[in-house]
Amino acid sequence: MTPPITMIVTIHNGHDHWSGCLANLAAILTADDGAILVDDGSDPPFVLPAPYDQDKRFRLISPGRIGRGAALDLAINHASDGIICIQDVDDRSLPERLAHVRRILGQYPDKILLAAAKDDRKISSESLIPVPPHRLYRGNPFHHSSLAFWRDTWDTVGGYDASLPCCVDYDFYLRCLARRPDAMLFADTAMITRNRQGNRHYQNLDPSIYHQTMRQIRNRYRAVLRPPLWTRLYDLRFWRGIW
Repeated sequence: MTPPITMIVTIHNGHDHWSGCLANLAAILTADDGAILVDDGSDPPFVLPAPYDQDKRFRLISPGRIGRGAALDLAINHASDGIICIQDVDDRSLPERLAHVRRILGQYPDKILLAAAKDDRKISSESLIPVPPHRLYRGNPFHHSSLAFWRDTWDTVGGYDASLPCCVDYDFYLRCLARRPDAMLFADTAMITRNRQGNRHYQNLDPSIYHQTMRQIRNRYRAVLRPPLWTRLYDLRFWRGIW
């Protein structure tokens, strides 16, 4: 059986990207797939315009401002069993993304999958690359808009940490790896395009909050994942305030 896919989009403002996001989702979703959009306190509020308000594949949840982690959990909690794909409102999925995701996660149902973006400088092959836990202690080069996993995985690890002010995706990756060190795969083939303009929400985050949160997350899983001692060198950027 072909597993259904639910696209998850959390929205906090970014009004210029709304129409493009909806058109992208409508173009890639099959009749059995769906999209759950959570308006995380946009001003003015996000609404589903015609014809999307009559499209049964789309569902909008408007809880007010709850933060991205809680918005992700809320959306996935309302998703049906199957595969979850994450997408930011200002990024786009390529037409072949869902076919790639179904094929790969159909073969590896216990993995979380990340992929390259079309505008990445180097895409060397269409191979699948295991991502060891210590790679994430060097840094996080992965696009969370390319993330896909079976809903059961989210249940098993307890969802996202909604208490974090940022870096909720990084925490989710490490939590999955803490449960299974071989949990992460990277597909070295483009599945998304990224918005790289200077109007991304977290670019305005206080750097001290980012650095403190990253230290907290890395220390949270260090005893379980046991990254090599040399990865401590990469912690210096979070103590010295270097991006």
